[in-house]
Amino acid sequence: MGALARIMLSAAPLHTTSEQVTNSRFVGNSAPDGNGGAIASLQDNYFQSGDKSNYRLTVTNSDVHANDAGGNGGGIYLNVSTATLTNNNLSGNHAALGRAVYASQSTLNGSNVTLYTADQ
Repeated sequence: MGALARIMLSAAPLHTTSEQVTNSRFVGNSAPDGNGGAIASLQDNYFQSGDKSNYRLTVTNSDVHANDAGGNGGGIYLNVSTATLTNNNLSGNHAALGRAVYASQSTLNGSNVTLYTADQ
């Protein structure tokens, strides 16, 4: 397994949380009992009353490869979030649903994103 390099975004309501990931590699990370093997953007577990405009994630020119989630989103997991993915390679990730990206109640924008199945 790779070094722990997971990103979790979370915020109280009425606050905007924004994270930018650029020119990065997330390889061999794991969330065996959860969602988002490499990156997770979700509501705060305590406040759970924000809206998707408050949780923003941008991932650009990055490699999200060979990550694993016991739940959903082997590479990236989004819950009540807005994400923009640009010029990324998401390959060889594993999860119950959404091997590369899983988005629930979220807005997903993207361009030049290469997605591969778990077998590649």
